[in-house]
Amino acid sequence: MSNAFALITHKPQEIYFDFLNKFTKYDIYVIIDDNLKDYTYLNTKYTNITFVQIDNRVLHNTGFINCSRIGDKITTGYGWDKAVYFFSNIKKNEYKNVWYSEEDVFFYDENTLLTIDQKYEDYDILCNSSFEDGKLDEWMWNSINICLDPPYYCGMMCCCRFSQKMFEKINEYVSKNKTLFFIEALFPTIAKKNNLKYCVNPEEFLTITYRNVFEMKAFDRTKLYHPMKNLQNHIVTRDYLSTQNK
Repeated sequence: MSNAFALITHKPQEIYFDFLNKFTKYDIYVIIDDNLKDYTYLNTKYTNITFVQIDNRVLHNTGFINCSRIGDKITTGYGWDKAVYFFSNIKKNEYKNVWYSEEDVFFYDENTLLTIDQKYEDYDILCNSSFEDGKLDEWMWNSINICLDPPYYCGMMCCCRFSQKMFEKINEYVSKNKTLFFIEALFPTIAKKNNLKYCVNPEEFLTITYRNVFEMKAFDRTKLYHPMKNLQNHIVTRDYLSTQNK
């Protein structure tokens, strides 16, 4: 089985698509949150990428909601709900592993992902998480509604990789509870509660952070970086890394 890579975006930014369109080892998807415009024209412009739009009513009808909810606030729209729904249902069982990434995650090229896939071939989830019991009097735990008994787990989920077992367990949770919950708690908790295979803080993911400023000389082709909000800086950094000794 092949692997897929899915970029999650609110509105398409083509600067990222020029990069992804060059990939040859992954099936590439862009999950678009915005439904005010029809973006199917992008499929003819970027022939290696499949652009996906899903009606929000589908999410509510199936229970694939609340991935971005903290308390009463939806933090980033429905992009993550759509991404999880798409590979749990429309593309169910089609891929061995699926990579998810937000736009402000930087990595050098698809060989970065391939190297990680080879190193952690049989893991059900890869992400920046310690998988330690969450301290429920800290962080945002009181604002996250979880239909499971504690302990709970959390981590940075801006970029992560799932196996089919992860999607199976997410589907089971949705089928029972008709909802999901905030991704930073959802994914580690689902994995740990179902005894799936995880890696504690894989080194390539440690640069997936909440807030950090990365110096150019510190970038490494083997690692993933967050946040890098300015997509033009992605190009500058790739150009710089291309001049360095491999």
